[in-house]
This record gives sequence, C-alpha cells and structure tokens, in this order.
Amino acid sequence: MRTTPDGGGSFTEVTLRPRVTVTEADMVDKATGLHERAHELCFVAASVRTPVRHEPVVRVRG
Repeated sequence: MRTTPDGGGSFTEVTLRPRVTVTEADMVDKATGLHERAHELCFVAASVRTPVRHEPVVRVRG
C-alpha cells in the first residue's frame, strides 16, 4: 500500500492466498486448475488497476 501526504493512499498490489484442503491426493491438480480459472475470471482483478495475484495452497487432509 502506498500512502499520500494527505492521509489517503492506494494499493500497489494485491495477493490472494486461499488455502484449500482436499480429501484425496488426486484432487490437488483439479483444485489448482480451478484456482487458475478463477484468477482468469476474477471480478476484483478485472475491476481495479492494481495487479491482483493468486497464490493458492492446496493440501490433502490428513
């Protein structure tokens, strides 16, 4: 975030780090692919001038 002398400011970058837990190891690739597609269709990223990055973490329960 960048601040301005008057007390305002703006974001310079946004990073989303969702954490997802799946029940089976063979679901990791599918979940990762769904996150990639969500990034392509992201309403937030399409609405702001600031870069929006997605860094999902997909793990297997257990």
